[in-house]
Amino acid sequence: MSFTGKKQYDVISADIIPYEEQAPAKDALDTVFLLELKALGASGDGDANFMLGMRAYYGADAAPNLLMAATHWYRATGSGHADAAYHLGLLYLHGGGVPLCYQRALHLFYKASDKGHAGAVNRLGCHHWWGDIVPQDRKKALTFFVYAHQLGSTYAAYNLGHYCLTHQVSYNDVKLGIHYLLQAASAHHPEAMMRLAHVFDGAYPDFEDPLAAYQWQKMAANFDF
Repeated sequence: MSFTGKKQYDVISADIIPYEEQAPAKDALDTVFLLELKALGASGDGDANFMLGMRAYYGADAAPNLLMAATHWYRATGSGHADAAYHLGLLYLHGGGVPLCYQRALHLFYKASDKGHAGAVNRLGCHHWWGDIVPQDRKKALTFFVYAHQLGSTYAAYNLGHYCLTHQVSYNDVKLGIHYLLQAASAHHPEAMMRLAHVFDGAYPDFEDPLAAYQWQKMAANFDF
């Protein structure tokens, strides 16, 4: 399948880089607590180092510092912190604060996925689907998407919905695709909302529902999509 010319909501979707919902608020911590957090990080506490990495990445205490974020996430990864391994992998994937290194990124994604990190599992599926930093293997990608969906990944639900609708050969394939998209949309995935609007707007005549199409398009608009 070629994605050339596809609409934005009509492609395989990876997680936000890094998770925007985890962005810490500036000045959210008082000085004493921040000092205690840094002390915990220096002692090797994985959760503390992950939090410090997030604060450095988003510039919660000073200007954003990707190298400092990478340093904290590296320490947390050594403590077995799956979120830190995933975020550090994203930095290596894009060369943010660390040298660009796809091999290292993949190693970290697998490290996080081994601990059941849904985002890492879904991202591995995306890379196997795209064939960008690993040889393309869409059967393997689907295996990752199914596992990530079982782990609760909204993006994996969207990706499975996309697959079912794109490779649909029967009424039940479309029905299953809509089922996955509804799961993703209910978790505030705007691309899923727009895809549902497209589906109900007549893309699949058996499922045409103008009211539902309008409602999903209106909901997606709330996300500026």
